[in-house]
Formats: sequence, structure tokens, C-alpha cells
Amino acid sequence: MAIAVLLLWLVWAFLAAAVNGEMLRASSPYVLGPLVLAAGVACGQVAYGRVAVTHLSRGTVALMATLLVLTFFSQGATGLPLGYANANAALALQLMALSGLVLLRQRPGHPWSIVLAVGAAAVVVLLNRSAAAGALAVPLALTIWWSTRRGQSEGPPPAGPTGVQPTIGHRLAPVLAGLLSAAAAAAVMWLAVLERWPSTVESALSSARHTLWRDALTGLAGHPATGLGPGSFTRVSRTGQDTDLGAAHSAVLQVGAETGWPGVVLLALLTSTALWWVARGSAQACTVGAAAVAALMVHAQVDHLLEYAPLVLVAGVVIGLAGASGASEQLDVAEGEGPVARRGRGPGQRARGEDRSLPG
Repeated sequence: MAIAVLLLWLVWAFLAAAVNGEMLRASSPYVLGPLVLAAGVACGQVAYGRVAVTHLSRGTVALMATLLVLTFFSQGATGLPLGYANANAALALQLMALSGLVLLRQRPGHPWSIVLAVGAAAVVVLLNRSAAAGALAVPLALTIWWSTRRGQSEGPPPAGPTGVQPTIGHRLAPVLAGLLSAAAAAAVMWLAVLERWPSTVESALSSARHTLWRDALTGLAGHPATGLGPGSFTRVSRTGQDTDLGAAHSAVLQVGAETGWPGVVLLALLTSTALWWVARGSAQACTVGAAAVAALMVHAQVDHLLEYAPLVLVAGVVIGLAGASGASEQLDVAEGEGPVARRGRGPGQRARGEDRSLPG
């Protein structure tokens, strides 16, 4: 399913470019972004099963410390490492989620280094003065805290037919994350329709964003089937000559203006696929992973973030780690179910009906 959605996205991006008489380059966010996301998911899957928890912990702390140092010494709208303050703050949120997933694997002991990494992420958000990331950091941090405490109070759930017993967290977390992402996209589309914004909305989002969103909506309305072509928004935007305002500052409107309604549908499918992948994990990891996806997609609806490959890569690693926890949980439970039955068996002998296959 994930591969099919990825291929559909790439095919449509190339077709949307070709219809508008352009050639889509490999460096385009429409090509690079999904490929980097898939690479991140694969890295997360491999890291969960092949990399020791202590190494994951040290790597996460090192990344978070590097981001904190770079932010401290290069504060501002064009600060390091991504050259855009809001993207740096969004990266901090994904590293916060990554720290939370590592924290879940280290229960019941919580090393202070990982706990401090979660706090460092909040500091990076504050230093970058990102209002949207700041608003999203609070529920994400609370989700990590709740999931960690839940993981301490509950042991591993009994394995079901597929190795992971479905729980309320499995059902609600991805669904809620999807609904929040969809609601944010719908709210942005509705605001783009309005000719005038209330003063409170305009002060929070800025008049420049209003102009950008209306320009993007005009492009989508004029070319609903194929859009203007990937990368073509700057040609129709009234602020396209300004490098700081060369993007629509909204994922749904940027994709809609440049690839039409089919692109919007495919963006929703990509988000749903990411949440479906996260739902394969344990209840606690699923909750943290779904919160991370929601934080990125909600923030991306009011800013331009998805074109930053390092941010997308880390988000992919979070998705991969969260989804891989289900397979690990199945193996852990299976190994703990019958200590007596295994006692006394000779080399090469198996108990009747024992399944030694690894989860697919």
C-alpha cells in the first residue's frame, strides 16, 4: 500500500509537470520529499531491530544537542541548520517525538539524557519563536509523558493473531491525528476563501499569508485538474519575487495550486499511509508516532515545511520506529509465553504447535 501511494504521487507529479509543458527535476520537493520520507521510514524500521537502545539513545541526544547549539548561536529567521526558524522548530518537535520513542524502549528506567533531550526540544522551539510549533509542543510533550507512564503501569499487552492486540490507543490515536490534519487543511481552505480576515486572525497569521493563500486558491480554481505545475506557484503569486514569500506557506494550498485536486487527494493518502504505518506499532509508540505526524501536518498547513529534506527524513525515522515496535512486541511476548515448555528440550527440538517465524 505504501509503495503504491508513493508511486502514484510520483507519477502524478511528473504528469502535472508534463501537462504544463515542464520537466520535473529530481531535486523537486515533489520527488525528493516522498523518497526521503520512505528512506527515513526504512531507517527507522532497521534501527529498531538492529541498533541497540543505548546507541539509539546516544544518537538522539547527539542530534538534539547539535540542534540546540546551532540554534543558540544562529538565532533568527534564517538560523541553522535548515535556514528557516519555523522549520528548525518543526525539526525539534520531530526529535522530541524520537526521544519519546527511545524513552518508551528504556522503561522502567528513564535516563536523564533522554528526558533532557525532550526539554531541549522545547528550548529550541522557544529560541526560534515559532508560535505554531510552540502550540503543538505542549500536546506532544504531554502525549510522550502519558505514553511513558502508561507503558510503566501496563506490561506488554497479550499478542493477538497478528502479534499486536488492538487497543483503544491503536484505534483512536491515528484517527484523531488524521482528523486534526484534515481539520487544519479545511480551515486553511476556508480562510483562503474569505476576502477579509478578522483582526485577531490577521495578527496571528499575517496579511502576507492571506495574500499567498488567496493566490494559491486562485491557481487551484483556475486549474483544478492538473494545477499550474510543480514549482510554478511563484509565477502567479503577487509576492513571488520575494524569496521569503515564494511559497504558499500551506501544504494543502501549495500542492493544490501546483498539482490540482488529485494532488490534494494524494497528499491526504500519503498522510493516511503514514498514520497506518504508525498504527502497526505498540499502543504507546503508536500514540507518540501519530502525535508526531499530526504535529508536522498541522504545522505544515500554515507554513512551508515539507520541502526541507532533513525534516522529512527525521519524520520518516519517527514513523518507522513507531511502526516497528509492534513486531518487536510480538517477539517479546512470544518468548515469554512458555518458559516451562522450553525447559528440558534438546537441541533442535520444538514444542508442538510452536511458531518460530518472525513477523512479516
